[in-house]
Amino acid sequence: MQSREEKTKLRGSGWPTKFPFRLHLKMTELTPQLNGDVVHRISKFLPVPDLLSCRLVDTAWNSGVLPEFRKRSTLYLTCPELSRHQDHFTETMSFYQLHNVSIKFGSDLDPAQNMDYSLFLKTLQFRRLSIRIGGQAELDLLLGILSSSRETLEELSMDFDAFKVSMEELPWSHKFPKVTRLSLSRRNPAEGEDKSGNDTFFTGILTAFPALKNLTVSGNLLRVLFSSKDSINESTITQLTLPCSSAPLTPDELHPLLQLPTGHLSKLTMTSILSPDRAMSALYILLSRHAATLTELSLQIHAQFAPGFLLFPGFPALKKFSFSMQPGDVEIYFVKRAFSTATPGRQVGLILAKNYYGGIDYRYHFPKLESFQCDALGGRGTWSATSFKAWFPYDFRNPAYVCKTVKYFEFEEHDTKDKLREGKISDKYTRLPRLFPNAGNEYVQLIKKCSP
Repeated sequence: MQSREEKTKLRGSGWPTKFPFRLHLKMTELTPQLNGDVVHRISKFLPVPDLLSCRLVDTAWNSGVLPEFRKRSTLYLTCPELSRHQDHFTETMSFYQLHNVSIKFGSDLDPAQNMDYSLFLKTLQFRRLSIRIGGQAELDLLLGILSSSRETLEELSMDFDAFKVSMEELPWSHKFPKVTRLSLSRRNPAEGEDKSGNDTFFTGILTAFPALKNLTVSGNLLRVLFSSKDSINESTITQLTLPCSSAPLTPDELHPLLQLPTGHLSKLTMTSILSPDRAMSALYILLSRHAATLTELSLQIHAQFAPGFLLFPGFPALKKFSFSMQPGDVEIYFVKRAFSTATPGRQVGLILAKNYYGGIDYRYHFPKLESFQCDALGGRGTWSATSFKAWFPYDFRNPAYVCKTVKYFEFEEHDTKDKLREGKISDKYTRLPRLFPNAGNEYVQLIKKCSP
């Protein structure tokens, strides 16, 4: 143990008593003379605030961290401001060129409709671009940027307002060979507005990105993007996200996704889906077609129909599963494939287990699951007893109901956190650690402490 005098002496010497420490202007007195290559390697492990501090040390440190700082920082451009400071903008672009940019065209109340965008077209060329399109002028700018960034663009995010597109030629006749991540969203038109909007702009868009891996798309664009198998060509999409929406999608609206080639998806996120009103829905077909390759799955189900039906196939490769469901009358079943005894290996149908628990068998349906999080749609409300028992059967002595592979588990209803803090949980929670005996995260430990 250090004495109080030794600690005081150490502080007085200028050396820090803890690590990591904040980098500041006096670093030149504390650090050895490192060459730019060494500093560059170190900078990959530092957070952005420390990268900023490193730039203040000396010229060598500044040059060493600059490439990493450019790579991880984002430039937010507001067109009205830039039009008044064009000289400064040109200098700034030399620093941010080929990296992250987010463009805003002014406020919704004061849109920039008659601005000269030539400055942008001459200068912008990026790897990652995020842009909101509110009218034809902004769309023209986007097309110019896409044209100049065709060989460098890697990530593209476009958020469209509802307006009628007017153009002579679609930009998707050209390819963007390096784009691996694409995000597309369109706002729903107001009552009485033309609902076709900018459909033509999105027609055939996916074929322009032959290396696309990660796609995020709003539900109102599914019909346009996946109108036919030709519209997606030979799809390379492995990660698909349908973000949260104010109007949840019906299972029938998921039907265009069935155009995706079977067995390509490894990660699927759907955050606003209404519960199906029949067993064999587009949702089940979509899940079953990609069940063999999915390693991450996130579902958010809104109860709509009475009763609703949720069918789940087996997921032999799934490692991470997040499931949220709005409290309601939803029947949950787990499907097993049936094979012919006369011709071994030949599939003849599906077994829909209608027993008390819905037929879950963690050994069959989730043999590799490591992380399992579920809640009552954001922790609001309480699941019905039927829904709860479908996932967490009472009979923990049955090996089919025990998932030994899960290392992280959480289940949350509207009062779960309060009950855990008070140490007063209902009996149904006390058996959860027995169903997931190898889960050791804080949630499970708290339940064990509250259990008798």
